[in-house]
Amino acid sequence: MTNEHKAALAAGRAQGLAVRRYLEALERSKPRRGRRPSAENLNRQLREIEEKLRDADLGPAPARGPARLLVAARVGRTRLIDNIPIDL
Repeated sequence: MTNEHKAALAAGRAQGLAVRRYLEALERSKPRRGRRPSAENLNRQLREIEEKLRDADLGPAPARGPARLLVAARVGRTRLIDNIPIDL
């Protein structure tokens, strides 16, 4: 096998990898079925979640052992809601 042939095979492998990655990226970014949610609908859903969290009876906090820390914050116009496990 000549050096040119080896170089051509290596170039073909690199091009094949690029084509495969391109096709996989296209597959990942395909449009999803259904309508896209509107900003108004998303805001309504967030408000409903916040109301459920505010009204939830979580009971008394445990004195010791596993618990969850619930956090809600606003950064600019974006609301962030998260929870993390903690040990008391």
